[in-house]
Amino acid sequence: MLAGYFLEVTARKLGIRQLKISTAAQSLLLHYNWPGNVRELEHVISRAALKARKEAKARDIIALLPEHLELATSAVSADNSLATAYPILYSNGLGLKAATEEFQKQQIIQILSQTSGNWSLAAKQLDLERANLARLAKRLGIKVEKTVRS
Repeated sequence: MLAGYFLEVTARKLGIRQLKISTAAQSLLLHYNWPGNVRELEHVISRAALKARKEAKARDIIALLPEHLELATSAVSADNSLATAYPILYSNGLGLKAATEEFQKQQIIQILSQTSGNWSLAAKQLDLERANLARLAKRLGIKVEKTVRS
């Protein structure tokens, strides 16, 4: 929303009929860690618009591309960031206990999936005793299924 607002303001200031942002540039903005404040976003949009206008010459519609944004790639979060890997932890209104339990549940499910349901191996990877893992899983509502192989 803020980026859209700054696009409109910048377009008016620069006399650009229509200024839009490409999908790739939007994605880059969304995954950037934003170490500064909202003013940083405003400056990024303004600088990108100036660069895009220079490249676009006399077009009516100018699109901001990722290369116009000049965001430090070190501050762009990877797909495996905590917010991506554990989105429940970043939802509003979740207390510490509930967030901790949800984190534990997600970890156990993920490790069980990686170990193809091998509880002993999962317990080892989670640095738990197998019996403690089974009790914790049961308390967290993770279904413990035991199968007999022949």
